[in-house]
Amino acid sequence: MTEIFHLSLPVRDLDRSREFYETVLRATVGRVTDTWLDVWVFGAQVTLQQSPPHAERPASGRRFHLGGTLSWEQWRQERDRLQAMGAEFAGAPVIDEEKGQAKLYLNDPDGVMIELKAYRDIEKTLQPPR
Repeated sequence: MTEIFHLSLPVRDLDRSREFYETVLRATVGRVTDTWLDVWVFGAQVTLQQSPPHAERPASGRRFHLGGTLSWEQWRQERDRLQAMGAEFAGAPVIDEEKGQAKLYLNDPDGVMIELKAYRDIEKTLQPPR
């Protein structure tokens, strides 16, 4: 059996969101209708659904977000690529050598936070905390 992680996100402007996911996150577009489309990103099928213009943005603080975990080198390459294209980060990208992790955040056009992270030793993240 093939397993696919799927997530659906409301968006205010389907065309603008499509451009963001294709250009910034290098997502591949799948099925497309007048009111929704699928993008493939981080190994997941994400459906972007047109929502009413008055739809509320997520509250500040700990927010719903979409994330991808990359290899250490892939993360550095993506950080450099995003910086070169002038992507607007939500805070500066961080590499914490002591913890062996790296993170960066940016927002899609509707304020959904996108997190890209990496672990120097991914195996440690698969172990339960002591």
